Amino acid sequence: MDQATPVTETTTFDASPEEVWEALTDPEGVAAWLGDDAVLEPREGGRIEGPDPESGVPRTGTVEEVEPARRLGYTWAPADPDSDLPTSAVTIELLPTGAGTRLVVTERPLTAMASATIGTWAVGTQTTWSWRVASVHVGIWCRRHALV
Repeated sequence: MDQATPVTETTTFDASPEEVWEALTDPEGVAAWLGDDAVLEPREGGRIEGPDPESGVPRTGTVEEVEPARRLGYTWAPADPDSDLPTSAVTIELLPTGAGTRLVVTERPLTAMASATIGTWAVGTQTTWSWRVASVHVGIWCRRHALV
């Protein structure tokens, strides 16, 4: 068993950190980036639940760190203990820029994986975060245009 390298996704929003935070943490925003039936309680000790988009395996976890409009950290694991998905730690950082906000997501596996599955996990996780971050962009656009 080996440890995978963390996966990072970075993007810049033409929006304030507060606007990005709202898109990440309010129920409509959570549904957009984490899934329709997802749950995120943005407080330390809060729940996070949502499906893995690649496998459909439900994931559950605990919010570990909350700094509104700055940082959200949580750990989560597959609800099915026989899943090949690792338990992982996710950190979402919001960094103000001159014209908006840079978002940096890092997902780091906390459990070892079979060497043969590390590459698949990394590619799947990178793809998933690219999709999730794009969903946050769309959510902000829709809010600005009163479509939600």
